Amino acid sequence: MPIKLLEYIKSRTVSYDFRSLALWRILTGIAVLYDLIFYKLLFLEKYYFSDALRPESTLNSFFGNGFGLIEALGTTGFTVFVYLSVLLTLFYTVGLFDRLVKPVLFLCYSLIVINSLYLLNGFHFMILVSVFWSIFLPTGIVWSLSKTKEVAIHPLAVYGFYLQIAFIYLTGAMLKNGPIWTEGSAIELIVQDEYYASNFAFILRDFPEISQMLTYASLMWEFLIPIFILWPFKRNLRLIAAIMIVLYHIGIGMLVQVGPFLIIGTAFSAALLPRQFWERLKFLKIKKVLELPLVSIRKTTNYLKTFVILVLILMMVKGNLRYWYTGSYVSSLMQAVPNSYDLFYKRYIPSFFLYGFKDQPWVFFQMDAQDDLGLFVIVEEDASGICTLNGTEIKKNSMDTFILDQSKYKNGFEHDLQHADFNYMVSLKGVSDVFPESVYKELLMDHQLEGSQKKHKSLSNLYLCYLSKKSKLTGSFYEYDYKLDCLYELNLKKLENK
Repeated sequence: MPIKLLEYIKSRTVSYDFRSLALWRILTGIAVLYDLIFYKLLFLEKYYFSDALRPESTLNSFFGNGFGLIEALGTTGFTVFVYLSVLLTLFYTVGLFDRLVKPVLFLCYSLIVINSLYLLNGFHFMILVSVFWSIFLPTGIVWSLSKTKEVAIHPLAVYGFYLQIAFIYLTGAMLKNGPIWTEGSAIELIVQDEYYASNFAFILRDFPEISQMLTYASLMWEFLIPIFILWPFKRNLRLIAAIMIVLYHIGIGMLVQVGPFLIIGTAFSAALLPRQFWERLKFLKIKKVLELPLVSIRKTTNYLKTFVILVLILMMVKGNLRYWYTGSYVSSLMQAVPNSYDLFYKRYIPSFFLYGFKDQPWVFFQMDAQDDLGLFVIVEEDASGICTLNGTEIKKNSMDTFILDQSKYKNGFEHDLQHADFNYMVSLKGVSDVFPESVYKELLMDHQLEGSQKKHKSLSNLYLCYLSKKSKLTGSFYEYDYKLDCLYELNLKKLENK
């Protein structure tokens, strides 16, 4: 029976094109390079080596114990390790030493990610699963510097990867069952978030009806993508799914600043492109390349590979069902199953083993609005007691509270408002209650060092403040109360004297 089912899957749903697999590899490599160069290497000292910004005891209590590669290699060794990973990524992208590089890159990138857990987001998980599945698929047949031999493809590897992409969007949709989604107010709240909202989102703030329509449309969009990917009937709908994924990530990028999600989303879209897409373009039309066979599952020599891939697929399903178990549309049904906690939710694998694969928390937009949509800001005070925020003078009543003109904030500051480092402060916003004051001090010292000497000679104090933005539903609209609270004061004159 299992063999017949697998043969049915093979005949009905598995088709591929090596140009699509190669484009997927190239775009995934670009996404890894982007993250390593523009996030990891530029901020090694700040995010990885700073005791203040990476307090081990605090992180362990919040995220659990991981594998301490920095402690094992030291700062110099870890820096070399990241540079080595960049080199491996270049090899991966151009297809050099294709079969050897893929598993090694997955291991190296996993170790880098796990050593900065509080900066982790869905983008890193998407990269990890993309690199992982490429291990089992011949991504270097075309557009590659390697002389990859022509080998048959295991149909479960293809189907498992398609199932992976489908789960990314299905789980994202399943988790959006909170009132803000069912009542259509999610995007209205998202565009009000001072960290994430884009300039286009600022415009949407005045059109709550459009935001409501987009909320329901995005939810339906995420449900349709996996259906089109796994469509089991004769007509192939994966091209439609590929287009939908790209449009979906473009839409997210227009509303919120979420970094390079579009790159990895486009990579998944590329992998879904069917043969007909390339044939219509009459591009790279090489018969020899397009007719490599799928392996026969019935052959004894393929039983082991079939077993391994099935286990990986089951791990992938478990990693998604773990998030369905709490706060999804089917949570009540899953929790009604006997021993449901052990079956669906319990972790059986250490956090550093196959990191990013065993747990797959796909969200894309928040499931529920945060209690506070504000942001951290840095206020400068000169020797005469005048306080400024991004060059605009504000009033100070005491050391603890600042009064900010709301109309100026909305119309004048927007994304020019001076705030602490975007990446770190977005993370701090979610877990600020577990960080010590040394974190705040470090952020203000970084700000002081980054400014010009001439400018800071005239400053006497720096204040790290939180601009609170509480939402309140009035009728069918949200109103917001602003309050600027000082969290930490850094006296620059005392700092100079020391």
